[in-house]
Amino acid sequence: MIRGRFDGDIDAKGALYIDEGASVNVGRIRAMSIIVAGSVRGDLEAVDKVEFRSSAQVRGNVRTAKLRIADGVLFEGRCEMVRDGAGFDPFAASPNVKTEAGS
Repeated sequence: MIRGRFDGDIDAKGALYIDEGASVNVGRIRAMSIIVAGSVRGDLEAVDKVEFRSSAQVRGNVRTAKLRIADGVLFEGRCEMVRDGAGFDPFAASPNVKTEAGS
């Protein structure tokens, strides 16, 4: 759970909850599931689901298998729905990203 302010990328192997009133500025959040009740500026990737509660303000792109957006949410970004949630791994290296060994 995040309360208050957080700056930086987040890699959570389980569920991540961003509390109402919390402010998160990241490049990317990756987790099994993400629930946002506060403010997020950055991209979100979740294996299972992303949920925006009514108090959420999200400015960034979303990639997930399931998405729930409550009434009253401010969402500015794109959404990519993943058909095979079981085969989706946001923690795997992107095929477009070069590693030092592969450069």
